Formats: sequence, C-alpha cells, structure tokens
Amino acid sequence: METTAKELVRRLFSLQTVSRLPVLPFISCWSAKVGQVSVREMWADPSLLVHSLLQAHQVAGSDWVAGPLDITLEAEAGGCRLEWGEEGAPPQVVSHPWQGLPSIPGDRDLFLMAEGGRLAAVMEMIKRIAVIRGRQVAVAGTVTGPCTLAGLLLGEDPSARGVGQPELTGQWFAAAGDMALRLLRAYGELRVEAVVLAEADMPPGGIATPPLLEFLRSWINISRFYRIAPLFYGSSITFKDLELLASLGIRGVMAGHWEFDAMRLTESPLLNRICIGVDVFSDPASVSEMGGWKEIWEGSGKRGLFLTGEITYHASVAQVRKVVMQVAGK
Repeated sequence: METTAKELVRRLFSLQTVSRLPVLPFISCWSAKVGQVSVREMWADPSLLVHSLLQAHQVAGSDWVAGPLDITLEAEAGGCRLEWGEEGAPPQVVSHPWQGLPSIPGDRDLFLMAEGGRLAAVMEMIKRIAVIRGRQVAVAGTVTGPCTLAGLLLGEDPSARGVGQPELTGQWFAAAGDMALRLLRAYGELRVEAVVLAEADMPPGGIATPPLLEFLRSWINISRFYRIAPLFYGSSITFKDLELLASLGIRGVMAGHWEFDAMRLTESPLLNRICIGVDVFSDPASVSEMGGWKEIWEGSGKRGLFLTGEITYHASVAQVRKVVMQVAGK
C-alpha cells in the first residue's frame, strides 16, 4: 500500500485506509539524550539540533519528524524570560512582558521578535530536515495556540482581562493569534505536511470560545491554501470539542486528557472525518488499553487513528522501541 512513511502520513490525514498504525511522537529533550549531548548545547547549535532530532526520530521508529511541542518557544520570542532547571527538563517561563499593561504596545510585533533565539533555530531545523529527509518522512511544524501564548505573555488567563470588556480580550488573542498565523504561513512556505496548533491551556469554554473559534477558521483557511494538514493538541478535549473540530476541518486531534470514553467513537462516524492521536509515549497506561483502540481502528476500516505523545527525557531507547513494537508492530 504505502511505499514511504511520508505517504502513510498523507493517507492518514486524508482520512484514507492505512496498512498499520502510524507512529507520530513528539521529541524534544530526548533527542539530546539520544545524541549524547546536553540539552542547552543542542539548542545552541542548529546543525547539532538537526542531527540529534533526526537520530532520535529514527531510533523511535517515527513516521514523521515534528518540531518540539514546547510552548516556551514563542513565549521566549515574545519577551518572556526563561529559567532552565535540571538536565532534561524543559525551561520554565518566569517573566511576563505584557503583565500589568493596559494594552499591547504598538511596537510589540511578536513575529519579528522571533527572528532570533530557539524559535528561529526550530524554523531553520525544519527547513534543513525538509531538504534532507522530506522525500521519505513527513515533516511537521508546531505552533503555540493564541490562548496559551497570550496567557504566558500576560501571566494570567487572557479572558480575565476582558471581564466586561470583550474588545480587550480580543486584543490579547489577536496579537498572539497573529504570530501563530504568520508562523503557519512560514511553515507553509517550507512545504511541511502538517502543523500542530498546541493549546496547553484550554479556555473554560473549550473550542466554542468565540475568539478561539474565530481564530481556528482563519487557521484552517490558511492551511488549505498551503495544502497543510491542520492538527490540534488540547490539554483536555471533550466529545463536543472533537465534533466541533471535525466540523471546522481539523484533520487530527491529540489531547493531554480525553474527557469522554473512547468506546463512544464506535457509535459515531467521527473517525471518517477526523483522526485521533492515542498517547502511548507520555502515558504508559494507554499501552494496556491499546486493544480497545485497535478494535475501534479496525472497525473504522483502519483509518482515523495514530500513535503519539511526547517521549520524555528519562525514557530509555529500549522502552520506546518496546512500545512501538508492541502497539504498532513496527
């Protein structure tokens, strides 16, 4: 059926039948461990970053090479100060440049501010990997969602700023959303197969939150223009969120936590309209539940399901390979 991993991923997000479960992990600090370098050293050298990430994805048996799922990248570019902890731990945001401001300064162009630092290194990495491996494996970008980014820059829930002032809430979302959309266009120019929008801090209203819903419509229109599969990661996803994302045209969804029983998918035609990512790397308990997920996948005609999750720094190569062999047979 598929001759390359890239073709497998394309068929997956085109909602076609695939021969096996695609393996689409997120790898960041673990790539430094595989490459036997420090995390800080890896981030300081774009060539080392490319080499380490390619090696890690190959070791993991990955069908794509994706940018790291790291919400601090855009926050750092937007002026947040970071602190690095112990080796293998991602940095933490410790300052918030928009905190206490009555409105966003006119010179605060987040996209132009992103021309240096780690975010620029990630864009350069994706560019190089698309050239080196783009014919064999799918290449995917990752972008922090406007709710999460605005919250990091403000140091609080952006909707809290808009109590009684809807136009103020929209201002914070719009500025963060503008950066996300411009990054999406930049990935489109690099001809990636997919881009993941990551909302690590979902708003209380979920996907139906008006500013987020409006932003997602623009996100999907731009994705269609560049022929990119638009994917979404949410800290928590309800069944209503999933239905709404499918209706908007999102092709794949991943979640920190699913707010519904997976077996509900057997009673719904949703897997004909959207793909679900099962976290088998950062949530080991999911591996023991794969029998039920495989039953859902086979019942849907072997479409609409893939294996995902972030491979943590402390995972051993043997553990990762065991998971891939056990649940994907790869």
